[in-house]
Amino acid sequence: MQKMIKIFIVALLIVTFLMPIVIGHENKNVIQMSIVSIDPEAPDPPTITGPIEGKLNIIYTYEIISEDPQCDNICYTVMCSDLPLIYKSQYCESGHVLVYNHSWDDFYQMEPPYFITAKATDCQGHESEWSSIEISIPKNKIINNLILDRLLIRFPILKFLI
Repeated sequence: MQKMIKIFIVALLIVTFLMPIVIGHENKNVIQMSIVSIDPEAPDPPTITGPIEGKLNIIYTYEIISEDPQCDNICYTVMCSDLPLIYKSQYCESGHVLVYNHSWDDFYQMEPPYFITAKATDCQGHESEWSSIEISIPKNKIINNLILDRLLIRFPILKFLI
């Protein structure tokens, strides 16, 4: 009986020491995932309003707004999918509407869909979640335009018919 108790205690000790090693990686992931939480002092995710359809090379106006729970001043970070640039506004009052003008281009982005994404950061460094809006921009048919241009050059009379 004492021999079985000793074996049980040794097995329990082995399991106690080995379990964290065997299961440790899974527990770390769970712990890391549970640490990620929403910052209660962060501004609300911005609301982006504006046209969701358009054409290339025409300037469209978008309004971006967010509010901070502590009424701290905020700044906006805005990215458009057709440009490799990030726009960062100056700090303004919580709830201030940022008027953002953008002309969609297909130089950097070859395929739709197009997006505007934005986040708000308060003067204490608390950042909101990213918000985005999808914009539908039909692609120019360059081949058709080239053929039409060539036809108009060869047959100028067609300008009057179009």
